[in-house]
Amino acid sequence: MSATWNDGPFKKAVVKRGMDGLEEFALTVWKPQAQRDCPVGVYPAGSGKSGGTMRNSLGYERDDSNKVVYVGGGGAATDYIFVQEKDRSLHHTTGKAGFINDTLQSNISKLPTYIKKHI
Repeated sequence: MSATWNDGPFKKAVVKRGMDGLEEFALTVWKPQAQRDCPVGVYPAGSGKSGGTMRNSLGYERDDSNKVVYVGGGGAATDYIFVQEKDRSLHHTTGKAGFINDTLQSNISKLPTYIKKHI
């Protein structure tokens, strides 16, 4: 007589819950901080322009098939976000260059807590 264990469902559940932790981290830790650090254009009153296109485009995308949660921004701000992220010589009154990666790196130590919480 022998006993076997089908660990497939267990592994699948652990991966899903780990992804839930990554997603919660992106939503509650990364995104709010990246939005605070995002450069925002400041325009004179009455100019008809408003800042916040980059900040409003920030978000995350969960990709369960590749076991990853992508963070970043896009839409109308895609090209400008790339410049703001990569060119560290840029200085801003509101926000800073490198705001996507810096936010991720400065908070990465919190990630295990979110994964443990879900697993």
